[in-house]
Amino acid sequence: SDIGFNLGILSPNVGRIALREWISVSIEQLKSHYANYLKATRIISSEGDEFRSFSVADLIHAVASSNPNLSRALLRTLMLGNNPPYMLLSAALVKFLNPNVFNDHKAKNPLDCFKVRQRQQQLMSGIKFCLFFKQEEDMSELNLNHRTQAYLCGRLLAILDEAQQRASGFGLNTTLVDRFYGAASTAPGTVFGNLIRLSTTGHLPKIGKEVNEQIETVIADLDNAGGFPKILTQLEQAEFALGFYHQRASYRANRKSKQSTTPIQSAQGGSQ
Repeated sequence: SDIGFNLGILSPNVGRIALREWISVSIEQLKSHYANYLKATRIISSEGDEFRSFSVADLIHAVASSNPNLSRALLRTLMLGNNPPYMLLSAALVKFLNPNVFNDHKAKNPLDCFKVRQRQQQLMSGIKFCLFFKQEEDMSELNLNHRTQAYLCGRLLAILDEAQQRASGFGLNTTLVDRFYGAASTAPGTVFGNLIRLSTTGHLPKIGKEVNEQIETVIADLDNAGGFPKILTQLEQAEFALGFYHQRASYRANRKSKQSTTPIQSAQGGSQ
């Protein structure tokens, strides 16, 4: 017979210990469920340089939740293969409405910067976990074939942010993400027209064709998908966040790649 794994969840209750839950699963089932969990929580870092999956404790810490129902629900997903708890997605979205979540560039020292970036990755791992658990589509990094309205809107905000940053030489303390992320992620139809006009007149003429072409492509995909939605549901807000995160991570990875190859190319050019 198959070897089983059992887990008892205890908690104090008026001077005594209460058994809150008993989970029993075979080892083979546990291995399968755990593999699904690792795949679903795997995501690229905010710098686009490494992939990680996160533990149940990491996901709970990221959303700063003390709700015991969340930890028990996540353990049921991990061990029994239940669907992820919706409360995790809701809690993560609340954190993303705080602009400071994205401001790793404002960190005062490398340790603070690392903590902000790690929390970004953990929060996004939880969101991707809730959205794509047991699905075949790979959403651990930027997916150009995923063309839902919400995901495309998130990507577009990251592209417009990149345009602003490049035009300013990456020296801004307050960016359009700080000012407009909340509105763009909930009511994109009321925000993006103004943001595109601002970029067209103020940023895009200064930065060459790469970002301009990306904006044109994403807007064309959005038109094909139905245009800018007036309002996004919570699930759509989660896809928006994922699109924004993926696109920005892709930009950062490309910059790192160019920075690492430039000295070699310069040396080769000097020797010819």
